[in-house]
Amino acid sequence: GQRLKQRTRIAGWDARFLYFDQSLWFDPDTCAGQGVFRSAVVRRGRMVGIEEEVLPLLDTPATADARPELPDWIRHWAAAEDARPWPPER
Repeated sequence: GQRLKQRTRIAGWDARFLYFDQSLWFDPDTCAGQGVFRSAVVRRGRMVGIEEEVLPLLDTPATADARPELPDWIRHWAAAEDARPWPPER
């Protein structure tokens, strides 16, 4: 029953995905867990470009010029996800 604080931030983006870094904290110094996920925006059954379609809608100065460098661990994870077969085997 201990309270946790959730923190979510956009870690960066590429042409297809926004990458979110999410963590749970017991207090300002004790992290209970962390995860990363990526999200695509779809319109009419197709992914849209992040910089062309999504960034202009955000209430933030997120632009292609201000794109943060994704941390190596997120880039490696994204590359592993890109190599994963889809759909999965039955």
